[in-house]
Amino acid sequence: MRYALHGFVVEASAPLSLLDETSASDDPTLSINVGPAQEPPGLTDASILYRVVFDDAGGVPYWTVARTDRGTLLRVHERADFWIRGGNIDVVPCPEMSWAVVEQVLVDLVAPRALHALGFPCLHASAVRLTSGKAVAFTAEAGTGKSTLCAALVARGGQLLSDDAIAPRIEARRLWVHPAYGSLRLWRDSTVAVFGHDDFPTAARHQKHRVACDRGEATSLEGLFVLEHQRAQVRPSRTRMTSSEALRKLAEGIHRLVADEPKACAAEFELLSELVARVPIFRLRFSHDYRALDAVVQLVEGA
Repeated sequence: MRYALHGFVVEASAPLSLLDETSASDDPTLSINVGPAQEPPGLTDASILYRVVFDDAGGVPYWTVARTDRGTLLRVHERADFWIRGGNIDVVPCPEMSWAVVEQVLVDLVAPRALHALGFPCLHASAVRLTSGKAVAFTAEAGTGKSTLCAALVARGGQLLSDDAIAPRIEARRLWVHPAYGSLRLWRDSTVAVFGHDDFPTAARHQKHRVACDRGEATSLEGLFVLEHQRAQVRPSRTRMTSSEALRKLAEGIHRLVADEPKACAAEFELLSELVARVPIFRLRFSHDYRALDAVVQLVEGA
């Protein structure tokens, strides 16, 4: 089966229900082979490159990256092992883990990092095609409000391009964002604040709601917002960032598999340079107050 993801062709041995199938005849950029579930093998300390631990996880890693004879291993603990060799990804789910959970991790976390290793950098960002026909994107740490802001723009007639990762492509002297999949995951309070109800299905193994959205076509990126969530009550504000400020901030938000691949590093530098040269980049400050959401949206649409 062949699917479209960020403008690339993905070939998979198992169904990817989040993605749209494609009839494109291009060679697949990513080939995904899903094997039978099994207990993950042990890793030596020498093979481990790094671990990612979230603040609220009590020191337990969410994922681990290691170098092995089989390729680069991205282990998402208690979910699946993903063995990456070039454009090939072998998926080994953990026993009794649902495919819906593994698929979500594959599309959101693993595929962007595999694309980066191939020389196609992906930003930790969400993007929407506005009613004006231009695309805007939002980058920030998890939990800052990217998906909520996308939902608010979709509720006003926009079309979703991607949630959590974008792979901007330089085409005809512009940066283009290609669609990923047509749904957002939102906490209940965000869902109610934006849509007025929470009558949406719950995402797999998650308390978030999955909200289906109209999906846009590939669109030129005309604005990028670095979200800064303020604890104190503040009036929403938008400030144009300098090139050096934007470059440093965007570099923090790249979905990297490893940091020492020359091809990936060169492509990353080229993309970031093009972004700061061609796309207006703003710092968007706001507090966690849904009553101010309309004002935040107006700042985005007026950029």
